[in-house]
Amino acid sequence: LDVSNGVHAPPANPLSGFKTDLTIRGLLPHGAVLYVDVVTASVTCKSAAINGDAAVVDGAAAAASAAKKISKHRDLVLAANPDNRFAPFAVEEGGRIGTDAEALVDAIVRAGSTDPTTWLPTKTFCMRALATTTAKGVARVL
Repeated sequence: LDVSNGVHAPPANPLSGFKTDLTIRGLLPHGAVLYVDVVTASVTCKSAAINGDAAVVDGAAAAASAAKKISKHRDLVLAANPDNRFAPFAVEEGGRIGTDAEALVDAIVRAGSTDPTTWLPTKTFCMRALATTTAKGVARVL
């Protein structure tokens, strides 16, 4: 896999100038590129409390944030190349990741090895690394 390493990846669509946080090459067939944009979702902000179930339903804030990213960016990615894909990587402030984010972790883990016995320990490592990064971010805010 080839993952971009900048703050922003090259534009997903040169006509729009829209940029994502990461690009992943080698994960999709036909040379397609997976564009990933990270979003942090708040479960405790006033708008989340008023507009939905973010503070009561597990994953609701991540799902809402991911849906906003998809509606904003997916069509721009597909317009540049119909084989390309867009994936939001939503993380709630407490550490829960969205379903799209977890599916991406699973896909990367499986792409890293054809041996299924390595998938669980590799995913565990990835999820712990994400949890540690999130905890450090929360600690910096406090």
